[in-house]
Amino acid sequence: MASTVASFPTDAAKLCAQCHGVERDVLPKRDDIQAGAQTAMEAIDRANGIVIWANGLMDAAKERKVNVAAEEAELAAVKTMLADSKAKWHTFTLVGVRETADAAFAKGVIVKDKLRTKLGFK
Repeated sequence: MASTVASFPTDAAKLCAQCHGVERDVLPKRDDIQAGAQTAMEAIDRANGIVIWANGLMDAAKERKVNVAAEEAELAAVKTMLADSKAKWHTFTLVGVRETADAAFAKGVIVKDKLRTKLGFK
């Protein structure tokens, strides 16, 4: 198990490689785990980035007194999905991590685009 924090996708892969990158008595060598960890972290990073972008647009819309109640609810759902993905990451199974993060990203892009439209950006 990990005893350090992986802040970047490559760090996650290296962390997994400590146990799964070499033949050990307990754990078999599994290169797919390292690759899966990196892609899962990349997906979480993408989703997190779109949430930050949408948050900024949300703040701008509220300053301009634009009605964004629907988008606010949608963004809350995206944040919940992202939090779920991060929680799944910490199970160390990688099951569903990338898929949940990718879904959060996709829905976040939709919210971001709606907010940009309401703010008059092209």
